[in-house]
Amino acid sequence: MFNNMRQKSSQLVFAISFIIVVLTVSATLMWSLDSAALENDRSGYSTAVSGDYQGPYCCRDCHETEFDAWSRSSHAQAIIDPLFQVDLQKAEQPYECFACHTTGYDKASGRFQLAGVTCEACHGPLLPNHPEQLMMIPVSPDRCGECHTEALADWQTGQHGQPDQSCIDCHQVHSWTPPTS
Repeated sequence: MFNNMRQKSSQLVFAISFIIVVLTVSATLMWSLDSAALENDRSGYSTAVSGDYQGPYCCRDCHETEFDAWSRSSHAQAIIDPLFQVDLQKAEQPYECFACHTTGYDKASGRFQLAGVTCEACHGPLLPNHPEQLMMIPVSPDRCGECHTEALADWQTGQHGQPDQSCIDCHQVHSWTPPTS
């Protein structure tokens, strides 16, 4: 009987945790949309366009190859990934997860501009003079390591951690896949 009660209690805790996570993610998404317009396209992604952030569809017109690679990547799916959702349910501070799984996260407000790791997560908000003004990013392993902390630690202690090497020497920057031979 005690085991049965423990199992039911465990199920109840899981159900409540799941509901809290769903409400948290929903509320965060709604807050991040404020007065934002939504842009939908045939791929099914929905992107909030807010503040200085324009969303990945703004980049797609000129950077179609990069957009296509990104749209199939784990970065594009970062907020809806089922494994992330499980970890988010377990997190004591779920908003901290959004620092790496969203774009334009503001720690002070707990809000983000765009769901997922979009172009502007690495390149920054669209510059008003782009394309004349380039959207550069630092290519040091520390930049990738801001979110990929375990991978950075492994890289630093492994054979690949050489001063003249960067993550993008081996990984495709937009799809995060290893190069093909």
